[in-house]
Amino acid sequence: MGILYLKIVVPITPVISAETLLIAAKDDIIINPNDIKKLSQGIHNGQISTIDAAGHNFEKTQNQTDLYLAIYNFLQ
Repeated sequence: MGILYLKIVVPITPVISAETLLIAAKDDIIINPNDIKKLSQGIHNGQISTIDAAGHNFEKTQNQTDLYLAIYNFLQ
């Protein structure tokens, strides 16, 4: 985890009380999916959705469909 993440993001997670969807891309080389899991654990109503075979930008059509479905299901 980067220093910015540790100093800014982690301290604010306990004050987030709204239902929150965090989306991780399984093959993301910029943001490690394990960091997203740790972040979700710090948010009271945090949910995580991991998109398989997806990189940071969800560049494939199937990745985008899976992304949209994750958001849709969260909003239901």
